[in-house]
Amino acid sequence: MTKEEIQYYYNLQSEAMIARDISKMQNGGEDPFNYQADVDKFTKKLEELERNV
Repeated sequence: MTKEEIQYYYNLQSEAMIARDISKMQNGGEDPFNYQADVDKFTKKLEELERNV
């Protein structure tokens, strides 16, 4: 795995976290679009990539 791949997934994870936080602010603390699932998916992928470096 390359440094670029790790950066790519890190950026996706960051964007998903921002989307989740904005969604929660707009929806009274709820996450109706389940952005947390995206955050979890990208976090898991990052952990896999970092283990294989």
